Amino acid sequence: MMIIKYVQLILFIITQVLFKITQILFIVLKSIYSYMLKPIIEYLYFKKFYYLKIVNIKEFNNKNIEYFLIKDKDDIILYESKFVDSSNRNCERKKIIVKKPEIYVARIKNVNIFGASNIIKYDKIFGFFDMALSKECHRYDFRDGVIRYNYGRNFIIKCNVKDSKQNIIEKGILLSGTASINYFHFLFEFIPKLSLIENLSLNEDYPLIIIKKILNIKQLFEILQYYSNNKDFVAIEEHKQYYVKDLIFPSLLTWMPLNVKKDEILKIGDIVIDKQVVDYLRKVINDLNPQYKKKRKKKIYLHRKNYNSHYRRLVNENDVVNFFIKEGYEIVSPELMTFKEQVKLFSSASHIAGPTGAAFSNIVFAPEKCKILCFQATKLQTDPWSIIANYLNQDVLLINGDVEILNKDMFLYQQDYFISIVKIKKALNILG
Repeated sequence: MMIIKYVQLILFIITQVLFKITQILFIVLKSIYSYMLKPIIEYLYFKKFYYLKIVNIKEFNNKNIEYFLIKDKDDIILYESKFVDSSNRNCERKKIIVKKPEIYVARIKNVNIFGASNIIKYDKIFGFFDMALSKECHRYDFRDGVIRYNYGRNFIIKCNVKDSKQNIIEKGILLSGTASINYFHFLFEFIPKLSLIENLSLNEDYPLIIIKKILNIKQLFEILQYYSNNKDFVAIEEHKQYYVKDLIFPSLLTWMPLNVKKDEILKIGDIVIDKQVVDYLRKVINDLNPQYKKKRKKKIYLHRKNYNSHYRRLVNENDVVNFFIKEGYEIVSPELMTFKEQVKLFSSASHIAGPTGAAFSNIVFAPEKCKILCFQATKLQTDPWSIIANYLNQDVLLINGDVEILNKDMFLYQQDYFISIVKIKKALNILG
C-alpha cells in the first residue's frame, strides 16, 4: 500500500510539473507569435508592415525640416508616490533628478502621419517619435493601431500605402496621437502643444489636425474650443495614413509611455510633466469659474456612474461610496458633466477622493493645499496625479488595493481590486 501511495504521489507531482511547463510554453509561444511571427507573416504575405528606424528630428539633417527650440533641456526633481501603508509617511520619500527633453516645434514638409498614433513616417525607413528616444524605451510598450512591435528605436508599423496617395493634407498643426480621444491624454499631452504654437509667429494660418472622433465627444470638443479659440481644424480617421505637405509638429510637454511591458512597473522618471502644462491648463479657471476663490469649498468623491469597463474596477465601490456619503462627501460623476462644469466643481473642492482614472486629471483645476485620496490596483513608484499636485502644493495620498483574482492577460495596474475601509479611514486621518 505504501508503494502505491508513493507512486501516486510521484505521478501527481510529475503531472503538476508537466502542467506548469505546458502553461509556460503556451505563454512563451503565444508571445513569440503575437510580437514576432504574426507581424513578419503579415509583412511577407500582405505587404502591410514596414520597418522604421526612429531618429531625432533635431539631428536629422534634411532641408525639409525646420527646428525651433522653445525650451532647452533642464533638470526636474521627481518624488516617489506617497502611500497610506508606508511605515512612516513623514520619512523622506525617494527622489531622483531627471533631465527633461528639449521642448520644440518642428516644421516638416512632405511627411506621413497616422490617425491616433504618435509615430511620424518620413521617407521610407525613418520615423520621428520622441518617447522612443528615451534611454528607458526598451521597457515601454508603444503598441497602438499603427505601431505593432517595438524594441528600442526599431519599430514595425502597419499602414496602407494607398492611404497616403489618397489622403492628402495641404498643411496643419498635428494635435492627433495615441490615446488622443482619452480625457487625460488629450488634456495633458495634446492641448498644451497649443501653448508652443502661441510662441511662434507663423506667417500662415494652419488648421489643427485632430481625430474625427473628438467631434462626437462633447467634453473633448469643448476643451478644444476653449484652448484653441475655435481654430479651424482637419479631422482624420483613426489608424489611416495621411500625406501632409506642410506639417507643424509641436513636441511633447508631458512625457509618459502609454504602457510598460508586462514584466515592468512604472518607475520614478517614467512620467514627466512640465510645469508649463499645469500653468497653461489653469488659465481657464478665472473665465469658467470667476468666483472660485470666494465659494465655499466642498468634499467630492469621484464615482464612475457609467463605468462599464472590463478592467480596473473597484469591486466594492458601493460600500466605499456609502462610507464617503457618511463622511460628508458629495458623490459626483465627472464623465456626465461638461468641461465647464468640471472646472467649476474641481476649482471649488477642498477634498477629492476616488478610484484612479481620467477624472483625476481635473485636480489641475483644484485649489492649492487641496487634499486628494486616490485608489489604484497596485503600488507603483510614480503616478501623474502626484506630479501635478506637487506643482500646486496639494497633498496626495494613494491606497493600493488588494487584487483577489489575477488576470494574467492584463497589466498589473489594470486589475480589478478591493479597497479596505480601514485603509480609507487611516488615509483620511492622515490627510486631515
